[in-house]
Amino acid sequence: MAFLCCYVDDCYSVGLVGDMQWYEPYDVFFPTNQTCLLYLWDYLGIPHKLKKQVWGEVLTIIGFSVDPNELTATLPAESKTDLITHVRDFALTPRRRHTLHEYEQLAGWMNWALNVYPLFKPADNSQNVAFLLPNCTVRITALCNLYVKMSGKHRAHATINLNNPLIEELLWFIKHVEASSGMFFFANLDWNPFTEANLTIYCDASLTGMGFWIPDLNIGFTCAISGDTMRDKIFFWEALCVLAAIQWYTESGLTFLATPKCPVRLAVFTDNTNTVCIFDSLHALPEYNAILCAAVDLRIKHNIDLRVLHVSGENNSMADALSRDNFDFIRAHSRDMVITPFSPPRTTLGAVKK
Repeated sequence: MAFLCCYVDDCYSVGLVGDMQWYEPYDVFFPTNQTCLLYLWDYLGIPHKLKKQVWGEVLTIIGFSVDPNELTATLPAESKTDLITHVRDFALTPRRRHTLHEYEQLAGWMNWALNVYPLFKPADNSQNVAFLLPNCTVRITALCNLYVKMSGKHRAHATINLNNPLIEELLWFIKHVEASSGMFFFANLDWNPFTEANLTIYCDASLTGMGFWIPDLNIGFTCAISGDTMRDKIFFWEALCVLAAIQWYTESGLTFLATPKCPVRLAVFTDNTNTVCIFDSLHALPEYNAILCAAVDLRIKHNIDLRVLHVSGENNSMADALSRDNFDFIRAHSRDMVITPFSPPRTTLGAVKK
């Protein structure tokens, strides 16, 4: 049985039109894979009912309308409205507190919606991810403030206060869900960032600055950093440099060909593995979450399909030179490069003061 999938007690698959097989116990034709599965259940003694054996060109699977021909999964309009209403009521309740059980219900509902809103993970995800930060190992979650609030709590009916950062993240989630079609295109997942990107950018940060380089256009950008705020925040500046590169791309006019079904493809390389991790997983500590949310805002507004990938420091020498204002190295390797100063996105700079 090819392509058989299972989620809890919901089994589903795909088949070609016309590939049908008779299932005698129900006296009806089913797609061949479905018939084979029913006979397997009969052999194993697993009970099933005719009314639950559905098939068609579009099926509802775990609450989403899945179309295998268009390669889309869509959140039904009624479900979308219910989700928005619930999250808004949770965030804006006058009493500004909910029970742990209500927090867990909200997290589960929003996490389910991420199947068609994968970019909203900075606002919600129940998965925990561990990775190394300078001098420590930390465990982080994508719905930063919600799961920080729930952390260590065990009494289901004990109340937990809302705070402003959590309310802001929930309203951020609502804003994007309201504006979204609720449709996810699986085809957008299938592209090679090494050979099929519309543009490639290399980023780096040092103790004195940030820099990014666009080899196809032979242009580079530099930004100086105050050293006294920098020493223990290199990860922040590495991530901020990636955000600055994305912002430059949105302002360059190079994204005009993007459509919902065919976004522009941007590949960004950095030699900082933590930066790769947070952009790939969309999980970060609260102080870095603003960078991810700002990046998602830009990606949604300009319809950018982003891949952030690791490159060795040895192969990221041009971006490194830009971050250090090492113009002698740059001129020795690319005499005609146009170099321009840039200012980092201002909305995320508060995190460096923490």
